Amino acid sequence: MTDQSRVRPVLRCPDEEETKGRGLLLVSALAVDWGTDLHTIGKTVWAHLADEAGT
Repeated sequence: MTDQSRVRPVLRCPDEEETKGRGLLLVSALAVDWGTDLHTIGKTVWAHLADEAGT
């Protein structure tokens, strides 16, 4: 995902009652690795998912 903000996302652990803030929690649970690349204008958040062999 790419957007125009240069603010890096932060992995959070929201309370059960919160209705937002779980995006990166889901990404980190499903991804082998993830990160953020900053650009002159904006950033890209990327993730590497494992294949069926787990690699």
